[in-house]
Amino acid sequence: MAGRICRLAQLAVRQSNRIPWRCMSSVSAVEDFQSETNSIPDRIAEDAQKAKDWWHPQLGNRDIVGYGWNGDTTYMDRPDYPFPSIRFKENTPEFMALRAKEKGDWKKLTMDEKKELYRCNYCQTIVEENTEIGEWKIMLAHILAVTTFATLFVRFCDFYGTIPIPASVTEENQTKLLHERFIPGRVGLFEGPAAHWDYEKNKWKDEV
Repeated sequence: MAGRICRLAQLAVRQSNRIPWRCMSSVSAVEDFQSETNSIPDRIAEDAQKAKDWWHPQLGNRDIVGYGWNGDTTYMDRPDYPFPSIRFKENTPEFMALRAKEKGDWKKLTMDEKKELYRCNYCQTIVEENTEIGEWKIMLAHILAVTTFATLFVRFCDFYGTIPIPASVTEENQTKLLHERFIPGRVGLFEGPAAHWDYEKNKWKDEV
């Protein structure tokens, strides 16, 4: 037991010698933490630039205008997240001219220009998003499609996936087997077929 304790103590000393001295100093640890904290904005900016370099070729000529609903630069109309991360339409010359005009007095914008400006940024209005589009019809169609496929599959298995019924299962063959094998062999003399057969009159008993 004492030898085992000595070995454990030696192992603990060896492991402690491997710990860097900067981990044992609170001052150096604070300095390392401050240096790492100061570099966080630079890393965030670097990651943001990498994200832009990755997503922009896939977005076309669209602007990234926000975080969106999950941080991805994708467009989706959602009532719970009404501000997508990118614009709906690309920056066409007409749209850019309209955006330059919106920087001025909005009273000079016509109603059609305001609507076009909205449609360039968003696909649907909040009212259009909340309008029922008959989703129950889609669900009903899916249910009917699955039911139809299951029915056809069962019918296919009935015709091509099952073997023919053996002749011994038919009622005619079972009756023949009863009179040729069970009755002469007195099978079930107490509770079986033979118990209901009158061997003197050679016919079924007239049971009350």
